[in-house]
Amino acid sequence: MIYFTRLIIILPMKRFFLMYCLILSGLGALAQNDLIGINQWRLHLPYSKAKAVAEGSGRIYCASDFGLFSYNPSDGDVKRISKITGLSDLLVERLEYSKQFKTLIIAYTNSNIDLLYDDNTVINIADILRSNIVGNKSINNITIRGNIAYLATGFGIVELDLERRELRDTWYIGSNGNSTFVNDVAFDNSNVYAATNSGILTAALNSALFNFQNWSVDASNTLTLATQKFTSLVSINNRIYTTNRDSGIVYVKSNGVWSVFPQVTTFVNCELSSSNNYLIVRNFLSVNSYDQNGNRIHSITNAAPYTNPKPMDAVVDDNNLMWAADGNNGLIKLTLPFYFEKILPNGPLATSVFAMDGSGSNLWVASGGRITTTASYLSNGAYLFEGNEWKSFYGLNDPAYDTISNSGYARDIVCVAADPANEKHAFMGTWGVGLLEYGTNGITKVFNATNSPLRGLNLGSFRPIQIGGLCFDRDENLWVTNVNNPTPLLRLKKDGSWKGFSLPATMVNAWVYNVVADNYNQKWVLTNASGIGVFNENDESTTADDQFKFLNGSAGNGAIPGTNVYSIVEDKDNTIWIGTDKGVAVFYNPSSVFSGNNFDAQKILTENDGYAQYLLESEIVTAIAVDGANRKWFGTFGAGAFLQSADGTKQILNFNTSNSPILSNTINTIAINDQTGEVFFGTDKGIISYRGDATEGGTTNSAYKVFPNPVKHDYQGPIAISGLVANASVKIADLDGAVVFATKALGGQAIWDGNNFNGQRAHSGVYMVYVTDAEGKETVVTKLLFIN
Repeated sequence: MIYFTRLIIILPMKRFFLMYCLILSGLGALAQNDLIGINQWRLHLPYSKAKAVAEGSGRIYCASDFGLFSYNPSDGDVKRISKITGLSDLLVERLEYSKQFKTLIIAYTNSNIDLLYDDNTVINIADILRSNIVGNKSINNITIRGNIAYLATGFGIVELDLERRELRDTWYIGSNGNSTFVNDVAFDNSNVYAATNSGILTAALNSALFNFQNWSVDASNTLTLATQKFTSLVSINNRIYTTNRDSGIVYVKSNGVWSVFPQVTTFVNCELSSSNNYLIVRNFLSVNSYDQNGNRIHSITNAAPYTNPKPMDAVVDDNNLMWAADGNNGLIKLTLPFYFEKILPNGPLATSVFAMDGSGSNLWVASGGRITTTASYLSNGAYLFEGNEWKSFYGLNDPAYDTISNSGYARDIVCVAADPANEKHAFMGTWGVGLLEYGTNGITKVFNATNSPLRGLNLGSFRPIQIGGLCFDRDENLWVTNVNNPTPLLRLKKDGSWKGFSLPATMVNAWVYNVVADNYNQKWVLTNASGIGVFNENDESTTADDQFKFLNGSAGNGAIPGTNVYSIVEDKDNTIWIGTDKGVAVFYNPSSVFSGNNFDAQKILTENDGYAQYLLESEIVTAIAVDGANRKWFGTFGAGAFLQSADGTKQILNFNTSNSPILSNTINTIAINDQTGEVFFGTDKGIISYRGDATEGGTTNSAYKVFPNPVKHDYQGPIAISGLVANASVKIADLDGAVVFATKALGGQAIWDGNNFNGQRAHSGVYMVYVTDAEGKETVVTKLLFIN
């Protein structure tokens, strides 16, 4: 390698020989290939619901409801394109590609526009988004002619100059120069046409097109088209094709005369487009292409071997392959005559996420929801993130669902508990059909009123069993909260035995939600009764010493701020943190709840821009997670996510949609992979993760590693020493023994920025990494090759 050659030049032979021996003895074992780097993001979005496709520069671009990716047919390379890679927004509505300028035009549902060129440079054009135009600003279609992309919008036609990469002009072509809803634009040699909800408007190309007076209803037909709603316009070889979406009839204008295009059978919800001189006709069941003579060439229909199609857009490339954006199956490739291939980046089934929990390297996701006390009827099932791949378990691919619901679906999975002793095992609670037990291939058992003490509301033949929360205790027993059960708190032991616990009417009559088992074996239960129930079983062999206390906002009885508690967690110091509609509070003495001593929750005073205030007191705190360094991640309703120091007094990070790729400022749930430090944010727009710099510390240094190693000359990111004993002391020294950096591990991981104590970049060479715990018993020495 080239880096060894550079080192020979700058180092004496003796030192180089020593370095060479060190490298041969251990460097190969230390080299890492981590999928996501520290302080980097990655998206976890579904790509099956594709809606737009474009072809250009040897790649096929496909947009789903929530993600955009490109595919290279020559080598099968798939690239995800998102805010992480530089895009400005999320929900893509339309795609169009200019081969002349090698530019992908991305129009979003909110009327924002990105231009992606050279596959790595993004120019944002937000003029329409930021404009004060009254009314609909949607971008309905894009037509490219020369260096101009014509945007059919909800108020008129906008010219986008692809050469200068800016908006050029706007045409208000409605009566008296008012705005009008334009669905599509097309050109022949003499005229420009606009498909509107009230007929086809046309103007001569040599006229002043910005002047509404030069536009009129196309009266060159005898088919009473003037007042119909037209949604598509296509120009091929100086012919104009259009359709009335409601009737499905396709018309063609040739030699100045409109007629019905007879080759297309009428079908409702018809849309037209063109690609490589093919007329493409589609609806939600099929897509077909026609050549200049009206012969059907390509066809994707609901028939074997490709079933359940939902084509939303399609193109034909230079190799005569059809590519369809399919609303059920992602990107579909059709090779004539009928060979189909599905291209679908891995992701969960949907963006819906309500709760998450992890064990080991696996993340389990509940995708359902509830609206206060009622169901939201989401039936996207459960997701598992295992080995950096997503699995989705739902009605169509998990036969067990057929046994638990009359409709064949387990709706509204609202809580999850991953087995701390087995990462391949988890439980999910539903808001209606009971408790589900999962393995990595789906449901393994269903608990309901027939095989457990779980109970539901009596609605005659249907008795919905609503599970509000799940957690494991320190003995690996599962605790379950069950609404409308005389024993609303239940325990499932590892041996399969159940026990329900009678609680005061405060809990029996409440809607019980999340439950947390603390290190003192107390159970903290969130309710809709403006408080928290705390239960202590004490001696398991008798109920005589069972204890229960309901905490509220009163001093001496909890002093919980706000009206509602939305989140709860126990940290590594055995304190209980709660998130409310008035910020954060902490029970520093949870063991004192039943002692008669003071245990009230305390708010945390922080300093922000020189002002003292209580932590997040103006926010609804919807989620809390604790990382390996005992720092707290908070999710909010509307303000994004926050990372605070272990005591909560110092803000370390704040992620929102303005300063980060995070999908939304509304965070439903947060989970952390303790092994890698990756933080998963479940938002109302899907899941995104960020790899933090803290991991769970161990009791030994047996699993240590350094990455990246070697550190190349152009690398500027963090250098991590992971797999360490908790909160270890770490020193980095050169071969002469001079210490260049020292720090304390964040849980089980220490971070070096590559600079010495003076803030200067360290010199090239081999460095020794010395690790020890506070007592000096757990020590390790490893090495790092650093190239400046």
